[in-house]
Amino acid sequence: MSVEVKFCGIKTLEHARLASQLGVDYLGFVFYEKSIRYVSPEDAARIADQLRGDIKLVGVFVNETPERLNEVADLVGLDLVQLSGDEKPEIISYIRKPVIKAIHVLDAYTTRSRVEIYKPLCEMILLDTYSKDKMGGTGRVFDWSIAREISTFYPVMLAGGLSPANVQEAIRMVRPKAVDVSSGIETDGVKDPIKMKAFIEAVKGVEV
Repeated sequence: MSVEVKFCGIKTLEHARLASQLGVDYLGFVFYEKSIRYVSPEDAARIADQLRGDIKLVGVFVNETPERLNEVADLVGLDLVQLSGDEKPEIISYIRKPVIKAIHVLDAYTTRSRVEIYKPLCEMILLDTYSKDKMGGTGRVFDWSIAREISTFYPVMLAGGLSPANVQEAIRMVRPKAVDVSSGIETDGVKDPIKMKAFIEAVKGVEV
């Protein structure tokens, strides 16, 4: 089983290039202005122009209009769009790129119900830790058994407090299609090349 990796919250060309060199599958640019990991579409476009290889570019949005989503996707050259807010299912048909829908896990029943609504419309479901204050990037894990159950019938990208120290355990338990990391590869809020490399090594080294 080969698990894909997404590095999210990339803000510099240096870190983007390292991610590409490490064989990361997805690179996440956060276009939510209230996030500490926000990057402007113009800066993301400049970074994207310098990248080579097969890495897929994901734009992370929170409650943005489809018109603006499509505009940014074209400017940056995004491969996928991640919806991390309270977006209604009906807006997805207006988005021109494949969609990853982030669902913030409260409990098994609520999470399963929301997945059932979005799964016909999306490329993948991203499961993340719920926080009333943050739309992701909490650095905290949730009950992985909920993600495990969902991953038996739908492609899951697992997020929420992953790090080089726990990602192998997470993969063994959940068996996700992909794992998503942001704060777990940072030191003092900045992407740390040592942790980035360690995370990839951990994912590659896991046996399931």
